[in-house]
Amino acid sequence: MTTKRIFLAVMLTVVSTACAGTQVRDMGGEATRGDVLETLAARRPASVFAGEASIKVDTVAGKQNATLHFLVSPALTFRGDLTTVFGIPLASLVVTGSEIAYHEVGRNRFVMGNVVDARGLLLIPLDPGEFLSVVTGVPPIERYDAARTRVVERKDALLIQMAGEADNALAMRVDRRGGLVREMIFMPAGVKVLFEKYRSTSNGPMPEAVRIVNPENDTEATVKLGGWDFAPDVQPGAFVLEPPPGTQQFRIMPKPQGDASR
Repeated sequence: MTTKRIFLAVMLTVVSTACAGTQVRDMGGEATRGDVLETLAARRPASVFAGEASIKVDTVAGKQNATLHFLVSPALTFRGDLTTVFGIPLASLVVTGSEIAYHEVGRNRFVMGNVVDARGLLLIPLDPGEFLSVVTGVPPIERYDAARTRVVERKDALLIQMAGEADNALAMRVDRRGGLVREMIFMPAGVKVLFEKYRSTSNGPMPEAVRIVNPENDTEATVKLGGWDFAPDVQPGAFVLEPPPGTQQFRIMPKPQGDASR
C-alpha cells in the first residue's frame, strides 16, 4: 500500500471510528448532523454566475494546459466551454442534474450520458459534476446518503464522511468558522481535492486555488479560478447543448460497479 493510500485509509478510518459517542457541534454551539449538512447546502449560489478556470495537469506522460469558461445556475446546472490557452475551442459541455451533454470539437463527436460515467472529460480525474464542486466550493452532498453521514469535531474543523451507492464515499474537512470546505476525498478512487485559497467576493468566499491529486496514477492538477461575474448576460439556451449538424453521436456506457476509475 502506498503512502498516499495509507493516508486516505487513515482519514476515512478516523471519521468512521472517532465519531462513535462523539457529540457533533457546529461552529458556535451544539448541532445535529442535519445542521452540518444544511450549512454545506447553504453555500449553493443564489443566482447565475460566470467565471474562468485555468487548468494545468501534470502526468507521467507530460503536461496539459487549458482554460474553461463556465456558467453556474442556482440549481447547479453547469455550462463549460474548454479552450486551449490560446483560445482555440476544444469542447463544450452542459451538466443538468445527473445528465451530461458534451461536444468534442476536434473529434467532431457529441456524447451524452450519466455524469458519473464521464470522469476525465475536463483533463482532471473528476467527473464534471465533481468538478462543479471545485468551482463552487459546494460538495455534491446530494449524491450521498444523508442518513449515513458521520461527523467528528476537531478544534478548528469538522471531519465529515458520507456514504453512497456501492463503495462510493466522500470524506471532507470543513472549517468550523465560516463552513468553508478545505479538503474532499472521493472514494473508491481516492482522488483528493485541496482548496488551498479562497477569495472574498461580492457573492461571498469563492475558491481561487485548488489542487487535485489522483493517487492511482500520480496525476496532479492545479486549478486557478477567477474572472467572477455575478450578474452575467446569460443568453437564451445557454444551459442547452445540442449536437451540431454532422457530428457523430454516442451514449456513454456505464462503468461496472466497483470500478475505481469512476
